[in-house]
This record gives sequence, structure tokens and C-alpha cells, in this order.
Amino acid sequence: MLELPHVLTHIKEKRGEAFVFTTMGSAREWSKGEIQERDFMYIPSSMGQLPALALGFALAQPSQRVIAVNGDGCMLMNLGALVTISANAPKNLVLCVVNNGEYEVTGHQPTVAHSSRRVSGDISFSEIAKGAGWASTTTVYSVEDLDACDEILFHAAGPHFIELMVKPMTGDVSPRSPGPAAARAHALRELVLSVDLGYPG
Repeated sequence: MLELPHVLTHIKEKRGEAFVFTTMGSAREWSKGEIQERDFMYIPSSMGQLPALALGFALAQPSQRVIAVNGDGCMLMNLGALVTISANAPKNLVLCVVNNGEYEVTGHQPTVAHSSRRVSGDISFSEIAKGAGWASTTTVYSVEDLDACDEILFHAAGPHFIELMVKPMTGDVSPRSPGPAAARAHALRELVLSVDLGYPG
């Protein structure tokens, strides 16, 4: 299994000019390193909203690659977004789901998709995405698998769905806001307005 910090470092080092949206545990870990102006750490009052946010941005900025790093608990709270995204089919969007089998930031409670909570059968987010109409879905278990995903993660036309199997974090895993959300959203808007990002119209 992967380590979340390794996954995020991999994305940071190879993302190029892509916009990266993170939430909850991923946002907490992402904010520990150097932050770029194309990063948006999203800590909402309710979980599950990141895929819709990333979709809206990807549709508004079709020339820009958008990588969204969501949690498995968050994904469970908005599975309908998978159908909405596949229906719109934004070629510039990559949705990654970090699957550690638990609601990490609220106290490590197992999700209903965790093996300890299942009566039978395996729960696969990548298979759910495939059933929701995504043409490109994959599950990543190892560093080697992650390296092999570089083309679809950073270059190939999407949308792509990538399920990342990671170990739960230990220690202080409470979410940390990187600053006032309104100010950060305003700064992102100003960046989009001030730079030629290929806005349609």
C-alpha cells in the first residue's frame, strides 16, 4: 500500500502547471509543503463537495489540467458527482480518491466500504466510477503502479478516475485550514482573471 505523503509529493513534483485541489486529510498534508498559487486546499463545513468544485473549474478552464485529490469518506458522501462528471466528460480533469478505509479526520472511524464493515464482496471505487460511465478508471496499490499512472495523471486527455490505496495516517490527523476560505477563493479568482488561462469567451 501507498503512503499518503508519498502520493502527494509525487503529484507536487510532476504536476507542472496543473491546478491541484485537495480536501480534508489530503489538504492537511498538502499544506505542509510549499504552496503554489495554483493550489486550492478546500476544507468545507461538510464533506463530499470537492468533485463538483473541481468539475466546475475544469469546465470553466478547459485549457488547464485540474487534479482533484478526494478522500474515500468524502467520495461516499457524493457518489452522484461521478455520474455528473462522466456526463460532462471534461478532458482536463483527473479525480483521485485516496482510499484508506476510514473517516480519518473525524477519529479513524471505518467507512461503510471498509472490509470490516462489509457482509460480502469487495467495494471498489474505480469499479463504481466505471459503472457511472467513466471511460478511464484505475486502482493504484504501489509506488510502481503510481509511476505507471504518470501519463494519465499528468498528460493524457480525460476525464480519469484514479483510486489510490493508502495506509491510514497516524498522530494528529485533524484537518487544518490553510487560511480564510473566502480570501483563498478570491485569490484563485484573481489569478484566473489576471492570467491568460484560455477562458472560453
